[in-house]
Amino acid sequence: MSSLQTYEAPLAAPAKLAVRPASLVNVLLAITVFVSCVNNFEPSPFLIALVFLFPAALLEGAVITRATIALFFVIWAKFFTEALSLFPYLSHREIDLGVTPAYFTLYSSFVYIGLLSFALIFSKQTKRRIDIFLAGYAASCVLASVWAIVQYAEIFGVNPDVQALGRAMGPFKDPNVLGSFCILGATYLFQSILLSNRRLFLKVASLATIVAGGIFLSFSRGAWGATAISIVFVAVSTFVTAADKRVRRRVVMTVMGAIALGFVGSAYVASNDALSAMLEIRAKVSQDYDSGEDGRFGHQRRSIPMLLQRPLGFGPFRFPVYFDFEPHNSYISAFADAGWLGGIAHLFFVGATLTFAVRAAFTRSPFMAQAQAILPAIVAIDVQAFQIDEAHWRFMYMAIAAIWAFEGARPQWKQAKNAAAPAH
Repeated sequence: MSSLQTYEAPLAAPAKLAVRPASLVNVLLAITVFVSCVNNFEPSPFLIALVFLFPAALLEGAVITRATIALFFVIWAKFFTEALSLFPYLSHREIDLGVTPAYFTLYSSFVYIGLLSFALIFSKQTKRRIDIFLAGYAASCVLASVWAIVQYAEIFGVNPDVQALGRAMGPFKDPNVLGSFCILGATYLFQSILLSNRRLFLKVASLATIVAGGIFLSFSRGAWGATAISIVFVAVSTFVTAADKRVRRRVVMTVMGAIALGFVGSAYVASNDALSAMLEIRAKVSQDYDSGEDGRFGHQRRSIPMLLQRPLGFGPFRFPVYFDFEPHNSYISAFADAGWLGGIAHLFFVGATLTFAVRAAFTRSPFMAQAQAILPAIVAIDVQAFQIDEAHWRFMYMAIAAIWAFEGARPQWKQAKNAAAPAH
């Protein structure tokens, strides 16, 4: 889009030389996003890919926007408050799974640096790079879902963890993370079905069905509900903002087809004893580990009065010192790990991200369709954060970085649009 190119800052190098690093960054970005689903060993392929992506992006240079400057200060507030809460426990031994408070804070800083770095990468060639991100992410979700389906079907042997849980986890260590990871891939592929041409329709629909299978086999209640709501949002937002009647007709026909496919899938699950038994267990609103004073929700309730008396919280990753396990609530974790100021900074961060995402999704611009795919996934993760710890989910921060990049590109795009408008 020409209007996009008008506000992207040129590189200092000659045009002939500027093409190569830009294309290198885009290739490395695609590879990095594609391998982001593989998280069942460390160092993961994602971390290895970052070793090449971030230096290449640094050599290329960055576009600094008001949004990226604001993001830097928000991230700094989150890190500073967590480091302040860490200070009394700097030398404390490991609490769980070899994690010490210091290691937890160090990993938080890595995640924050990654968030800012992706926001800077997306702030250049914004539309093109977020197109690359979304396509690469969808491909990664297909890979993760195929992995999960093969794993659950025991095609290459029995996985003890999957057999014990009765749930697929694919290339992740936790089935809940598999389900949450695939939400954005599902929304993007569903949107692509609505907007693609007939030649690509069956191909994209097949990929979307594979991702839906991966989400289902994760047996994650949060991911099921979030995916359903996200799909509805994409359908409604695409219908409302579509400028073409043919797109609206396709939305209606696709939704009807999806409902029909859902009935067929439900019939198959009902006929499969193992699937229907697991579905009956996971469909319960509250599981055994949720209820009671010693359950997840009981620990959350008991922690709130204690945190109100502790301005610095419990300290990073020290919730298990007072209770049996982590709170499984990212908002409580923010206050527990980084104190009152850190919790407030986290709430501001979430609120600002959602505000920018909603504005981008309903403002006609080159980024509107992209934002409509990303917004419901961000909302889904923020809602799931009430019942899961997602502070260190690296994949989530790539989507958040895209939202802040939209906000940074919005004023420049608007200015370029006004400049290109004919004078009256």
